[in-house]
Amino acid sequence: MMVLPLVASADAVEIDGIWYNMVSTSNTAEVAQNPSGKYSDAIVIPEKVTYDGTEYSVTSIGVAAFKDCTGLTSITIPNSVTSIGELAFLGCTSLTSITIPNGVTSIGGGAFAYCIGLTSATIGYGVTSIGEAAFSECRGLTSVTMGNSVTSIGDCAFDQCISLTDVTCMAVSVPNTSRNAFDVFLVKYATLYVPYVSVDSYKAAEPWKNFKEIVGWTSPMPNGVAQVRANAVLIQSENGRITVNGADDGSNISVYSTNGMLNGTAISHNGDAVVNTDLHTGSIAIVKIGDKSVKVILR
Repeated sequence: MMVLPLVASADAVEIDGIWYNMVSTSNTAEVAQNPSGKYSDAIVIPEKVTYDGTEYSVTSIGVAAFKDCTGLTSITIPNSVTSIGELAFLGCTSLTSITIPNGVTSIGGGAFAYCIGLTSATIGYGVTSIGEAAFSECRGLTSVTMGNSVTSIGDCAFDQCISLTDVTCMAVSVPNTSRNAFDVFLVKYATLYVPYVSVDSYKAAEPWKNFKEIVGWTSPMPNGVAQVRANAVLIQSENGRITVNGADDGSNISVYSTNGMLNGTAISHNGDAVVNTDLHTGSIAIVKIGDKSVKVILR
């Protein structure tokens, strides 16, 4: 016997426990509020759903779709989704982490506000805008990673994130950021990781310059060697061995783990230095060359 989806209204249907607004003109679907109650437990949003014999691509999460779903423990968002609406997950207090896939381009205002159990947020490479108060009052949030496409961050986007210790922004060009996007008193205790070539730009820009420390970082290269080139300095790391080429002669080179433990030092001779460490593949090292710092992932 075929079971048909339950229809909540002329615009919303239920398919496999998730409600959608269907747009027949574009064969797209938007995740909607549950009119029968609140979503709970682990929810996996599919890329496509079939309704009345027609396949629809799930492209958005609607306004307040999961608002105050305090029993929602995890959410999996497919790459087909391009936008997350305002207040979409506001007050989802049981969410502990969120990964926004690369297909998403915008995060609406207040989308994850008051998710007090949230500890980490990874924002994909496709996101260009983060709305006002998007993560406001996420008091357990310790780590945020933003992709390289972000161009704008709204007012109070990360306000009152009192546990924030690490923010990574992969954008080479400093995003257009509201002065109040971060609580300036709280980020004085947090570290900001940005592309090495952009360190000085972030240090000169509000509100980024208020972070306790701004560290340049580099992504791992495909061949397993992590490297960065900036201001004629090349840093390479492989199997715990870190090589620096092109530094000023006599520069002090120090390598630290992310918990602040010193793992090795060297002084450059003729611009070159080698530091052997006990750091393992996949770990992160902070390489300091004089007053400059670089975050290197060992592969």
